[in-house]
Amino acid sequence: MAVSFAPSSYEFRSVTAQLEKILLETYLPSTHSCREPILPGPKELETASSRLLTSLPHDGVGLTAVTHHLIKHLIPAFNDSSLSPHYYGFVTGGVTPAALLGDMLASILDQNVQVHLPEETLATTLEARALEMLLDLFRMARDKWKGRCFTTGATASNILGLACARESLLREKLVLAGYGFGEASIAEMGVLEACLQSRVMGMQVLAALPHSSVAKAAATIGIGRAQVKDIGLPEAPWEFDMYRLEDALDDGAKRGIVSIIVAGYGEVNTGRFVSNLRDIRALVSRYGSAWIHVDAAFGIFARVFSRENKDMATVASWAEQIDYADSVAGDGHKLLNVVCRAPRAKSSDRT
Repeated sequence: MAVSFAPSSYEFRSVTAQLEKILLETYLPSTHSCREPILPGPKELETASSRLLTSLPHDGVGLTAVTHHLIKHLIPAFNDSSLSPHYYGFVTGGVTPAALLGDMLASILDQNVQVHLPEETLATTLEARALEMLLDLFRMARDKWKGRCFTTGATASNILGLACARESLLREKLVLAGYGFGEASIAEMGVLEACLQSRVMGMQVLAALPHSSVAKAAATIGIGRAQVKDIGLPEAPWEFDMYRLEDALDDGAKRGIVSIIVAGYGEVNTGRFVSNLRDIRALVSRYGSAWIHVDAAFGIFARVFSRENKDMATVASWAEQIDYADSVAGDGHKLLNVVCRAPRAKSSDRT
């Protein structure tokens, strides 16, 4: 027998009361006690697995039955690590109550931010204001970082950063080849045609201990994983070997190869930062045809602090050269403790 999708008022109130209980147990320190150990035991995992549906049923079971199934059978089989405020690698950090509320309201209101319709909804205006405030938080000038948006993940932010680099570098070459700025569009021409028309012989990504998403980004936008070259120092692999970097830029300029330099701010295994972005910018200015992208999924949060903060002055110094970049990827899902899927990407007005 089919079950109505519209629950009664009593049923809906009963379900929300159960969700409220879970929220209180999770987020109030006086009621929450993290399970020891934080991982579910074999019994919980076996019970949950045995209760999972193996095929799509013809009829639904209704809101009350689904809620009971989720709370009684499935929730005990999830780990408790996400209740911590910390983020360690693949251990997802917990969100703040304010971030959780924002996520819940976003799901309830279900807005579309693809199209800017300020006379019909506040959605895109709110998003733009949030991005402006993030720039303020990270002490990044609004008039420099004009290209900014939220993405679906830190990987998507790196894909977008490298795509901006590809667009800008090829457009510059197309303009030199006689195309108007408006005509020189990779989205319109395609990468292969743009390279042929601009006489670009290839693209390379130069990095030091890059995150795996950098190779994925290179593959996604048509540059290729094989063109990602790790040129870190043997004794400090998160730092660039500046001699090899200069050689690669020099060789690229001579052979008609454009370069994307990916610098890491907060490398995931060591927490280290590239320390000489200013010197890298000097090389780019000397040889041209290059773009600097900073993968700051973790490290962008060092920008919250300033040199005036005596306790955090050293941390602040790690990211003080970020304005030498052309694009930056950050991830609020890491140290800002917002829900997963809320990173952001920023590019300078070069694009």
